[in-house]
Amino acid sequence: AMPPLAFGTGDTHCQPDCAGAVAEALRLGFRHVDTAYEYGSQPAVAEGLRRSGVPRSEVFITTKIPGPVGAKKAEALLHQALQELGVGQLDLLLMHYPCDESWPDPRDACGGLDGAEARSATWAAMRRLRRRGLV
Repeated sequence: AMPPLAFGTGDTHCQPDCAGAVAEALRLGFRHVDTAYEYGSQPAVAEGLRRSGVPRSEVFITTKIPGPVGAKKAEALLHQALQELGVGQLDLLLMHYPCDESWPDPRDACGGLDGAEARSATWAAMRRLRRRGLV
């Protein structure tokens, strides 16, 4: 089961010593760590997990890939996350910002047809990764 309270590792939550903060959070009883490709904190989460002494089997790890990015990039980002986190499997993989206000037409934050195709491809890749046991 996913622990309902997660320790977040975004820039504002986890500086200047993110690995130390993660280790301390785990020692204090947190069992869910939230990170993301865009935070740049995945290596620090790995180090914090190692420092804490808490077994990986007791920690629920969530990460996010930027989205929508398409299938090929989604798979590459997941493999990068696994390597940076030092784990063989993630507990939860999310698409960070599936609808983005930076699309050329701000009235359509989800990017119209192009955005829908990219989201669908990203989602399909995420499902394949889950079926392969990586998530």
